[in-house]
Amino acid sequence: MRLLYLTRTLIELLAASRILMMALPRNVLIEEREMKITREDHAIYMGRLAPLLLVAYGAQTWCYSRYFSPALAHDISIFLGIGIILIAAAFLIHDHCYIATLHDNHIELKLTPFPYQDEILFRDIEKVEVVKTRFSFSHVKLTTDEGKNIWLYNVDDAHKISETIKNKRYR
Repeated sequence: MRLLYLTRTLIELLAASRILMMALPRNVLIEEREMKITREDHAIYMGRLAPLLLVAYGAQTWCYSRYFSPALAHDISIFLGIGIILIAAAFLIHDHCYIATLHDNHIELKLTPFPYQDEILFRDIEKVEVVKTRFSFSHVKLTTDEGKNIWLYNVDDAHKISETIKNKRYR
């Protein structure tokens, strides 16, 4: 009975996260003198992956209930459910709260719930690479003159962002 309740709760949480994804900004927003980098395509991809995760979770909990004692199956199912929820929440929080904005002469990186803020001047960027272009989102790797690597994970329109950074770097 508890297993059924936990599975239903997990389904409701993932459905709510899918509704949350609809509220995220679409693609790259261009404002007057700045360009905000968005991650909506990654959030949509995670929403499409959610039913597969639920089926895998259901299959695993069914197998545990068949082959293990009820107490052990219950504990393992709770552990797996919490793990899935935490992973999905971590991706959604990162996609929504880690904000990168391209300004005229620098890139501003912010993590909204925390007081983290960093600025990278375009003139300090030595190399810009687009990595993992298999999906509609990609990673952008920035290498500074000091050899420091800065990653912008799961960004929409990574090639456009890369070209914008390269163009602003040589201005």
